Amino acid sequence: MSESVWDRLCAYEFVVKILSILVFTLGVLTLFSFPYLERGSAEYVIASYNLLVITIFIAIIGLFRYKCG
Repeated sequence: MSESVWDRLCAYEFVVKILSILVFTLGVLTLFSFPYLERGSAEYVIASYNLLVITIFIAIIGLFRYKCG
């Protein structure tokens, strides 16, 4: 059985759809919170880091959609 890694990962498409909904929701909520954060505060740093992590997850989800779509 010469099943590739992408063939196995594409079997989890439903899980990735749920993950993408969660990631986009958290991204929108983070973006909406930025006007209320004071630049340089701890909350601003955490929100910036959160956006970085969400961007990485969006890139991974985009790669998954590209390979399995």
